[in-house]
Amino acid sequence: MPKPITFLLLSLCLLVASGHASDTVGTQNTGKKSGVIFSNKYKHMTVKKAYDLQKAFVKNSVAKGADIVGFKAGVMVRAAYEQLGLAEPVTGVLMKAPLMAASHPVVKLNEAISLYLEPEFAYRIGQNIHQPVSEESVVGVIAAVAPAIELPDFTFTTKKFHGVDIIANNVFADQFILGEWSALSVARADQTTVSLSCNGERLTGGQGSDVFGGQMKALVWMINHLLAQGYSVQEGQILITGSIGKRIPASVCDYRADYGEFGSIEFRVEN
Repeated sequence: MPKPITFLLLSLCLLVASGHASDTVGTQNTGKKSGVIFSNKYKHMTVKKAYDLQKAFVKNSVAKGADIVGFKAGVMVRAAYEQLGLAEPVTGVLMKAPLMAASHPVVKLNEAISLYLEPEFAYRIGQNIHQPVSEESVVGVIAAVAPAIELPDFTFTTKKFHGVDIIANNVFADQFILGEWSALSVARADQTTVSLSCNGERLTGGQGSDVFGGQMKALVWMINHLLAQGYSVQEGQILITGSIGKRIPASVCDYRADYGEFGSIEFRVEN
């Protein structure tokens, strides 16, 4: 494909992404538009172009008043990202202030297209990061650790999508619930057993170390990946490192997530 045509297609993609365009006619009953399957529209989508689309969407959202509160990691299991045609996991941008666990939040199903629940650990950045980090140096940039529940809204209305589509749609980032911050170490997070239950019935969970071979490794990869994408990782921002156990489709229920010595998160999902 001649370069001018490739550039034109990418420019069109950027316009679509920045305008929250839909891949289907109309919107869901939530008022939200479904995600754009860019790989169906443009056959030469690459990971780089997908992140360009993501950044265009974020830039447009910030221009409309949104704030970047942090970043999320997704598809942290090798088998999953390879199945999606990717060489590594993905990152997205968090632009909604967290719901605080202390207020026992209520989450509305009818405000999402397809809501999921993911128990995770969250990390608050203690200083601006401009250079790549290592497993030795990353400890010095983490100010605190907290339990978290991510609430991604899976906005695709078809199963025919690829990893680049997930990236371009900002990895379905939406809300997340944040527990109490702690000075406990990343190593302790690795050793912690996490579980998510609905009305007392365990649904999912695992060890903190199940994520990408360990929380430390996940943090290092995530920070360095974000820097490579041109994002700025700043003091006070929050990083959530990926689901501990499988993601769970949300339903009407009283949920409790236990994080051992890190505490717990209780919340309710309603229609």
